Amino acid sequence: MKIDIYLIKILLLLLLTVFALVSDLKTYRIGNRIVLPPIILGIVINIYEKQTIGLIESMKGIFIPIILLVLLFALRMLGAGDIKLFSGIGAIMGGEFIILCIPLSFLIGGIACLIIMMVRKNAKERFNILYNYIKSCLIIGKLLPYEDIVSSKDARFPLATAIFAASLVTLVTTIYMK
Repeated sequence: MKIDIYLIKILLLLLLTVFALVSDLKTYRIGNRIVLPPIILGIVINIYEKQTIGLIESMKGIFIPIILLVLLFALRMLGAGDIKLFSGIGAIMGGEFIILCIPLSFLIGGIACLIIMMVRKNAKERFNILYNYIKSCLIIGKLLPYEDIVSSKDARFPLATAIFAASLVTLVTTIYMK
């Protein structure tokens, strides 16, 4: 009986993103208990499938999000859970997958936020806050944490929703391209 490794990766990806999505929607947090087991399993599966190359792919998938997104985390524009979720996806699916998934997540998240602002009719207020943040950073000459400027709950968006959607689109796209 041959085990289809790619199918296992897809199932693990779906489990990770669904659990992270539910957690983020309920608590605005994605805990280590949700992310660490898939990271470990992703590494093990990739080593089993491709030995050293599999390990390298998992490591790329883990560290690319950390390197690319550390500044957004430092500015409190992105939570640690979101970065851990990206790293979990990368550990399972590899570096190329996560490089496609990250910008798509931000694009989907941006569109969702624009729709939310139109529904709430607060786009002008939200863009004014962003403008004032950028202006303050320029006047002071350093980057300020964005959350200090905006701490209201209605300013938050559970990015796991966009990451979930982007991971599905990236998955379908990569399957189609094979």
